[in-house]
Amino acid sequence: MKTYRFGIKAKPFYLTVLVATLLLLLSYQAIASMFGIPKKENVHLTPAVNGRVTLNGQPLSNLEVIYSLTYGDEHKLTARTDEQGYFSFPEKVIESNLPSKLFDETRVFQEIFVEWNNQNYTLWYTVLPGITSEKVVEEKLAKLECDLTHPEKEYHFDRQDGTDFTQGVFSICNFE
Repeated sequence: MKTYRFGIKAKPFYLTVLVATLLLLLSYQAIASMFGIPKKENVHLTPAVNGRVTLNGQPLSNLEVIYSLTYGDEHKLTARTDEQGYFSFPEKVIESNLPSKLFDETRVFQEIFVEWNNQNYTLWYTVLPGITSEKVVEEKLAKLECDLTHPEKEYHFDRQDGTDFTQGVFSICNFE
């Protein structure tokens, strides 16, 4: 048996096996991430959005609608309502190396809001637990009907991803 630095006694063969085992336990992505070679992946921030903003049932035109999407960095989109109060946003997919990072907390924050008479109104706020599209979110964002006189509510929609989880959403829009 050979004595190594700091008084550690071990056979060279066992040290080699131990080091090789530790290296095998680390994934390729973790090693690549540690050495600055992260793999980029598509991150689905939002499906296409179509909505309408009204006040007591009457359309609000030329109102700025702001869509804040956050996954690592914030991505802000803006739109204006037309004469009938309608607005839309395109689908947004980005490439990011965050999903391949060892300690990434995969969540996408979505917030759509308007400011009217110096007050913010939340048309949509949710936190998605992944980087892929969710069917129930696509369905709800395809047809937002939002009246500024409605109180903000918390909704829970059944997810269609095979889990028993619900998707929590805060909104003044009517989903019933």
